[in-house]
Amino acid sequence: ESSAAWSSPPIPGAMTKETLTNGEIKVSDELSDDNTSNGSSPDPAKPICVSCGPSSALEEEAVLALKEAAPSVKSISISEMLPRTSDLLFMNITTLEGQTYCIELCAKGYRVASARQDCMNGDFRQLDLHTRYFESIYQLLDTLSPCHREKFASSLADKLANLEKDD
Repeated sequence: ESSAAWSSPPIPGAMTKETLTNGEIKVSDELSDDNTSNGSSPDPAKPICVSCGPSSALEEEAVLALKEAAPSVKSISISEMLPRTSDLLFMNITTLEGQTYCIELCAKGYRVASARQDCMNGDFRQLDLHTRYFESIYQLLDTLSPCHREKFASSLADKLANLEKDD
């Protein structure tokens, strides 16, 4: 017997999460049986987060982007409020300048969804920004944050200088 803590509608790739009566959390994919809750062993090609279950390639890219961008932004995180599937997720970013953004990540790349965190409604007055997809988190941040550009360039120069010292 279990009580659902939260669940999403049956969207391809959507994950459901249930809290069992013994307190364990069960995460399962709505449309497939390749999760670990069916008694089979986990798919070695899919990394498993102990607390949140199997992750998609998109989630893995988002986590990598969080780690890479963290030093050159005030804050960056994956939205816990907006929809999250294996094909779509949203990230919240606050630049060094203090500007907030909600970023969509999908197969097309990174896109500014909104100038407010946890919001998918773009600003029609900035249509060019809200309809453009970026190939990487760096390309996106280069467009949004001059301070990111400066900090990234400085960090790169420092690393190159350290390499020269080692030679």
